[in-house]
Amino acid sequence: MKVTVLDDYQRAFDSTDAIKRLREKAEVQILTEKLPSDAALTEALRGSQALIPVRERTKFTASLLEQLPGLEYISQTGNHVYHVDMEAATRRGIVVSLAPGGNSTTELAFGLMLAVMRRLPQSDAAMRRGEWPLVLGRVLKGKTLGILGLGKIGTEVAGIARAFGMQVIAWGPTLTQERATKSGATFLALEEVLKTADVISIHLALSEQSKDLLNEARLRLMKKSAYLVNTARGAIVNEAALVKILKAKRLPEPRWTFFSKSRSRRIIRCSSSTMSC
Repeated sequence: MKVTVLDDYQRAFDSTDAIKRLREKAEVQILTEKLPSDAALTEALRGSQALIPVRERTKFTASLLEQLPGLEYISQTGNHVYHVDMEAATRRGIVVSLAPGGNSTTELAFGLMLAVMRRLPQSDAAMRRGEWPLVLGRVLKGKTLGILGLGKIGTEVAGIARAFGMQVIAWGPTLTQERATKSGATFLALEEVLKTADVISIHLALSEQSKDLLNEARLRLMKKSAYLVNTARGAIVNEAALVKILKAKRLPEPRWTFFSKSRSRRIIRCSSSTMSC
């Protein structure tokens, strides 16, 4: 049996115990570079009975699946299969499974909150330039966190927020007050969450209902002093509307002082799913 791991750009798989165990049972190929063409991809995957794609970096179209007659199984890392033509996979008898991760997204959400509120990237850059910044940041304690999507990740975020001393409010398309209470949150309407929260953290799945959920009108409901952290899908926030509001300087400049010069920045762009902070 041949197993291929795709798109391991960070070279994280080869040294893991899981891969070592798998190699005791099967031939394992790990692709660490993006292949230059569909033909090269097809050739690299030919002969594999199982694939382990990293996130959603490769699209499994019907035409690609047709060129892999021996493929039986796709073990997808993560919670989604937006990149897999599921109808084509079903027709060909290919089993597709998901492997939800741990709390890395939860940790990332708080890492971004701390970074943007305490100006950590800017302070680090200034220190490396030989400057000595005096930053008046904001703390999480006592702030109100608004969570959009109180599922597994959102619930973990709520728990950590309480440890920081934050008040937690939440909204979700299927969320109820009873479920919110079990997670230590107060259920509010979407508009009320946006108006009330000091920090908004998005943990929704991307769907037709959530796409562009935070449009210009809803973004303008947020406090001028509020922060937005999106560790879910970029398309949930209307990026054009966000840029328009930022360019209009609706959001206030942070208090930011250097001995030698002053610099300010109100948005951090994050890799992966176009996260905005």
